[in-house]
Amino acid sequence: MRYHSRRQEAAMSEENLLPQLRKLRESLGRYPNVLAVFLFGSQVDGYATPQSDIDLAVLFERDPDLEEELALGAALCQILETERVDVVNLNRAHLLLRHRAICGRLLYERDAERVSDFIESTIRRYVDYAPDLAAYYRDYDRALEEAYGIRHDQGTGEDSVY
Repeated sequence: MRYHSRRQEAAMSEENLLPQLRKLRESLGRYPNVLAVFLFGSQVDGYATPQSDIDLAVLFERDPDLEEELALGAALCQILETERVDVVNLNRAHLLLRHRAICGRLLYERDAERVSDFIESTIRRYVDYAPDLAAYYRDYDRALEEAYGIRHDQGTGEDSVY
């Protein structure tokens, strides 16, 4: 049995996708409304399994209508040769999902300056929101502890029931 780090596993997941991702990158120029595409989720984090989907986040120049968004999703499935593609519209995504996506891998960008501005704006908003998010998670953890007797032991990273 061989053990791999998460970084090695992420590289292996992406390695399996490389031919399709190259084809995807080459094909995206045909879609003038697409500014950027990010790969994120289990394919990047190292948790991908054969059943995992491919999470793609798309930044559009202008917010597409439903028909355009669905057509792009179908085209991405065809290019990647799988129906297990989950497409997120970054123009409409909530802040936490936007942040998760930009922390993935940038696969394609048509306008580097605009994509950089989007990334910077997302990071600034996320950092501004971080204290509120931390307070929310503290309150959530406290509520779980009170309701179910589950306590997160901070030193061990394990949950315990008392």
